[in-house]
Amino acid sequence: MTNTIANVECGCGRMFTKRGIKIHKCNKKPEEFSCPYCEKEFTSEVYLFNHECEQKRRHLQIKEKVNVQAFRAYEWWYKQTYGRQKTYDDFCKSSFYKAFIKFGKFVLDYEIFNPMLYLDHLVKISAKLDDWTKETLYTTYIRELNKNEAPMAALERSIKIMQQWSIRYGDGGDNWYEFFHKVETPLVSLWISTGKISPWLIFLAPSSCVNVLLKRFTKEQNRMFTKAIDAEFWKTKIERCDKEIVADFREVLKEMEK
Repeated sequence: MTNTIANVECGCGRMFTKRGIKIHKCNKKPEEFSCPYCEKEFTSEVYLFNHECEQKRRHLQIKEKVNVQAFRAYEWWYKQTYGRQKTYDDFCKSSFYKAFIKFGKFVLDYEIFNPMLYLDHLVKISAKLDDWTKETLYTTYIRELNKNEAPMAALERSIKIMQQWSIRYGDGGDNWYEFFHKVETPLVSLWISTGKISPWLIFLAPSSCVNVLLKRFTKEQNRMFTKAIDAEFWKTKIERCDKEIVADFREVLKEMEK
């Protein structure tokens, strides 16, 4: 038996069967049933509500982490390049949308430290938008950035990251000195490669702790480590650094031997 129950409401307030709503001629203006994103028209609010289009999907994702990061980058880039402010609606309609979404995902996947600083670097070197997510480009950038970072800032940042790691595993942040012994090797190799962990920490921490970490690395992780850190440069830099600063850092990091 055909279902004749009127259970579909039109925007005009009248109820219809599924068959009836299709042939119903509503007095409402067509634009009242138009998608605000793609402007496609529908015969009822039900169809409009169930409608999905690319622009609607993009707008509904406004609060997702990838989209937040992507729009932030797009907004800054557009203002720097063209001198004009852009809205999220402009972003959704932009031909650059997919490229910036890809960049936003890259930033989150690689846990890039200070992504806007990296974006500024990309603009200054006139890097092509399609190249922004190349690992080699970021690796070169982070190596140079670490070389110019102030020692105290680098050490404080690295210790804070180790404390955050300790908190994540329920130690309250007090057991950060066990970092090299217990941290997951895929995680720490990523952090070193992306500059989240500074070479200052690697070269000033007790060698016994660093060796423990290196022995835990796979061949691929050791390759990533070697590629991310210019060992000869850092040995020379530490030798030329103020002896008191180096001594103070080593004293702070002695706890890692416990």
